[in-house]
Amino acid sequence: MEDDLVNKWKKFSLTAEESEGVTIPARKNEGIREIESLCLVGRLLSKRPYNFEAFRNTMIGAWRLTKKPDIKKVGEQLILVQFFHRIDKQRVMDGSPWSFDKQLLILKEYDGDT
Repeated sequence: MEDDLVNKWKKFSLTAEESEGVTIPARKNEGIREIESLCLVGRLLSKRPYNFEAFRNTMIGAWRLTKKPDIKKVGEQLILVQFFHRIDKQRVMDGSPWSFDKQLLILKEYDGDT
């Protein structure tokens, strides 16, 4: 069976059209760019564990935004905050530094790779 596959593979060839290849556009979706522009990534400057739900609720209350942001844990130490209005995101950035349970919250712009 193995020899049969090897022989078939040796006879394999592409047509002229198949040899041209396929072009896939490298452009990012505008909707994704807009979402990324409304996000911040952050972490608490602490190695000790914390209650994520308490953190989330405390930050939402402290920030007093137009619409509640979506706050997700994206790693052991990282959080992702998605805002729904630029003004809300700017309010949080302008109001920093923020803290939770006496631990500093570090926030920065999300660039899609962070």
